[in-house]
Amino acid sequence: MPDLPDFDAWYRDDPDPFKVRTRWYERRKLALLLASLQRERYHAAWDPACGTGELAVALADRCEQVLATDVSARAVGITGARAAAQRNVGVCRHELPARPRRRTFDLVVVSEVLYYLPASARAQAIALLDAVTAAAASAEVVSVHWRHLPHDAQVSGAAVTDEIDQGLRARGWAERFRHDDVDFVLGGWSKAAEEPP
Repeated sequence: MPDLPDFDAWYRDDPDPFKVRTRWYERRKLALLLASLQRERYHAAWDPACGTGELAVALADRCEQVLATDVSARAVGITGARAAAQRNVGVCRHELPARPRRRTFDLVVVSEVLYYLPASARAQAIALLDAVTAAAASAEVVSVHWRHLPHDAQVSGAAVTDEIDQGLRARGWAERFRHDDVDFVLGGWSKAAEEPP
C-alpha cells in the first residue's frame, strides 16, 4: 500500500492543483453535493479536507458556522485567504482521524480524503463522523470521492463510500441518498429517525 501523499507538495507550485475552480468535474461535483443536502440551513458544518476552500465557502451560505480544516498547512493558508470575507468560516490545520477542537456539528462533508488513509485510520475517521455529530438532534454526513483508485490512495472511492455506509449504519444512521456517477460516488446519511422534510 502507498504511504500517505505529501499533501503540502500538492500546493507548493500550484495553489489549485486539482483545478477545483475551473475543471467541470469539480464544479459539477460541488453543485450536485450542494443540491443533495437535505436541509436548507445548518448550524455548524465541518469540511475536514478543505483543500482550496471552495466547498467551505459554498457551505458558508447555508451554515451559521463552518470549520474548514486540512492536514496541509499550505492548503489551510489558501483556504484562509479564500474565505477571508466569510466571517462564519474558521480555518485551521487538523489531521484525521483526530477529533477537532470544535466538538459538535450537524453537517460533516468528507470530500476526496478518506481513501488516502490506511484501514485503521479510516475506521477511526468513520467513528469520528458519528462522535462529532452525537450532540446534534439531527445531523447529516455527506461523502464524495472520485470513484476510482488514485495511484497514491489505499482504496477506491467506491470502496471507501461502502466503508462509510457500513460504519454509519452500524451506528444507527440511515442512507438518505447515493449518486453513483461514472466519475465519483456521492452519498448522504442522517441519524434523524424521521424522514427529512
